[in-house]
Amino acid sequence: GGTSGDGMLGIRADGTAGRCTMARLLDANFPRLGRLWPTGYQTVAELPARALVEAIGRVCPVAGPNPPVRLSFRPGTVLVSAGEPDGAEAEEELAGEVSGEPVTVAFIPPYLLDGLRAAGPEAVRLSLTRSGKPAMITPEPGAGAAGGVRFRYLVMSLRMP
Repeated sequence: GGTSGDGMLGIRADGTAGRCTMARLLDANFPRLGRLWPTGYQTVAELPARALVEAIGRVCPVAGPNPPVRLSFRPGTVLVSAGEPDGAEAEEELAGEVSGEPVTVAFIPPYLLDGLRAAGPEAVRLSLTRSGKPAMITPEPGAGAAGGVRFRYLVMSLRMP
C-alpha cells in the first residue's frame, strides 16, 4: 500500500519483511519542453553514427579525464578533437555530408554519446544552431527508422571562448 501527505510518499510491498521506501515529492516548475527545441538550424550534418562514437572514444582518453569533445563542421568533413593547445590533444577527421555554415561546438562526451547510441548504429543527423545552444540528434531519414518510429535527442553544447 502507499500513503502520502505533506510532500512524502511511502511504498511498502507485502512479503518484504517490513521494508519500506520513502520519497520526497518536489513541488517544482519543469521547463516547457516545446521552447527548448530549436526552430531553425544553421548547420546540418549526416554522419555514420558508429564511426563518430568510435572517434570520440579514441580522442577523449588522450586529453585527460572528462575533457569536452569539440566537433568542427566544414563542408564534407567533421573534425573530432579533445584537449588543450598547451596539453595533450587528439583529433580525428570523419567524412560526412555537412550543409550550412561552418561551426565548431563542444559537448560533454557522455551526454553526446548517449544520444548518438540511442539514435542507432547507422547514420545520424546532427542539427546545430551555434556554440552554447542545444543541438538535435536524429536518425538520418531512412536509416533504421522502421515502422515510422521517430526519435530526437536534444543535447546542450558548451559555450566556447
